[in-house]
Amino acid sequence: SNIRNQKMNLARGVFNSARVRHLLNNLCALDSTIYLDIGTYRGISLSSALHKNKNTYAYAIDKFNYDPYSASYSEEHSNAVLRGMEDSLKISGCSPDQIKNIIKGDMRSFSLKEISDTINVCYYDGGVSPDDSYKTIKHINNLFSQYAIIVCSNTQNPEIAIGIEKALKESLIITHHTIAMRSKVMNDDNTWWNGVKLWLIERPLDEK
Repeated sequence: SNIRNQKMNLARGVFNSARVRHLLNNLCALDSTIYLDIGTYRGISLSSALHKNKNTYAYAIDKFNYDPYSASYSEEHSNAVLRGMEDSLKISGCSPDQIKNIIKGDMRSFSLKEISDTINVCYYDGGVSPDDSYKTIKHINNLFSQYAIIVCSNTQNPEIAIGIEKALKESLIITHHTIAMRSKVMNDDNTWWNGVKLWLIERPLDEK
């Protein structure tokens, strides 16, 4: 049943659906894709983006200290979360060379020097408040390549998208197209989990 699948996924640290994982994999299929995974947790989205995409390279950012069972953050959870991420990457057949950097820190304020490439696919699975998404995208806006795709999870909560769109507008980034996919229920493994939204953006060259 769908409820049983939800419980199994949450136990494994899977906070998205098969459709979302396939979407990320397809978006990262082009050669020379540089992917940024924001809110990596145990690496399900990260490993999905890299699976069989041998010429795709990735950065990941998270505090890596979240425990879904207690819904709390603590450093005592960190080793288990990082091991879970390593296992996800190994099971998916990802090469260590594809990982440019694993950044342990706050997605809203980490050092941008940790990323040495421009990003053309970005997956946001961070805090669900508009302030979190706004501050994160505002912080990283100079990392985007001239053309890029942002994918945001959990957009059944419309406030997340509001924060991203405010950050893009203030950063003078052009949005050429948006696509929103809704799930039938929350945590829906059969559709889009808690909803996703995509933005095709352009960062004017004279703003670099």
